[in-house]
Amino acid sequence: MIANDLRRMSKLYIKALGQFLPPPHSEFMAETILLVAGSKTPVTVERLIYHLENDKRTIIKLLEELVTVGYVSIIKISSLKKDDQIVLTEMGRQLLPQVQEAIALTEQRLKGKSKDMDLETFTDILKRMENNLKPY
Repeated sequence: MIANDLRRMSKLYIKALGQFLPPPHSEFMAETILLVAGSKTPVTVERLIYHLENDKRTIIKLLEELVTVGYVSIIKISSLKKDDQIVLTEMGRQLLPQVQEAIALTEQRLKGKSKDMDLETFTDILKRMENNLKPY
């Protein structure tokens, strides 16, 4: 089944990234740090949930882990958790180059001996699959 293959691939990718990064090796840790670092406007919890396309409980748990380790801090804006802003701490900013390097090394491993044409076809298929699922 395609879904099982995609989940397995995702887990392998996270494990591969984890070889180059300090804990926690959560599914969205690297993506969260990149989003917060690269955003020109404040990243709210609601925006992070939308960007990562996941449920609120999972994202809140991720943020708690990142706050505990010291990579991000949360700025309370209102009584609503979704309005809280996420900012990188100094430790998170120091981790950013390491995240970028880990992604580059993992992608290099992923490509392995694949031909560019194979990778383009794979990417095209993934985009079509994503578009097929969008209405849901």
